[in-house]
Amino acid sequence: MSSENARKRKSEHIIAAVSPSVAQGDNAAQHQSMTMMDEMKATMVKMQSKIDELEDKCQSMQSDMDLQRDEMDYTKSTLKLLTKSKNWEYSAPSIPSSHWT
Repeated sequence: MSSENARKRKSEHIIAAVSPSVAQGDNAAQHQSMTMMDEMKATMVKMQSKIDELEDKCQSMQSDMDLQRDEMDYTKSTLKLLTKSKNWEYSAPSIPSSHWT
């Protein structure tokens, strides 16, 4: 929930930075400037939303990668243990082949 609030604050900050007051002048020029500013604001909000989405995805992928690394380390240690223990000898005496006939 706090990341959502942080995103909203980022978006509000961007909008505030992008919308300075328009200089006095021709109404048509003012209108055109305001329209351009509104378009820029909308674009910035969309871009920030996409950035936030990608940051979340990146964080999720990083977590997945960390879990996989932990699983890999466990598998490596298990494999080493099994490899070391393969040098055992069978303790029962051998059974002569005549026993089987």
